[in-house]
Amino acid sequence: MDREVRAEAVAVQTSPYHLPLNKMGPQDDPEAFLELLENTAETAGWPREQWAMRLIPLLSGEAQVAA
Repeated sequence: MDREVRAEAVAVQTSPYHLPLNKMGPQDDPEAFLELLENTAETAGWPREQWAMRLIPLLSGEAQVAA
């Protein structure tokens, strides 16, 4: 049983909950940028209600204005 608890603790610690993300640049395709963010959010297990909060500061140009 002790090993099971340790394995769960390790799994929680290695979860990629906080990942550094780069701000969108002028050469980035907005649709591809959003798709990458969605894939990252799903992989990291971010709650959907946090996606916009994490996305908006990373946008630039027209995408930022649209948000």
